[in-house]
Amino acid sequence: MIDTSKYEGHTPAPWWMPSMELRGSSEPVVKMATFKREPSLADRTLIADAPLLLAEVKRLREALRQVSVAGRLDRAQAIARKVIE
Repeated sequence: MIDTSKYEGHTPAPWWMPSMELRGSSEPVVKMATFKREPSLADRTLIADAPLLLAEVKRLREALRQVSVAGRLDRAQAIARKVIE
């Protein structure tokens, strides 16, 4: 579990950094922040932890998928039991 309290006070999106735009298929996906001041510790921590946050999202999506599959199996087994009875 990620301690998100360390990101409190970060600069809200959208973020933009001149000459650095990350693109998806056809639309900009991420624009890095232009800070009017030196980035805060929360900003730097959030940027540095982006790979960790992405890994956590992927882990949670997989966990949800497994729960969903297990739920469908449970329902199928319950239906099968009723048919057999």
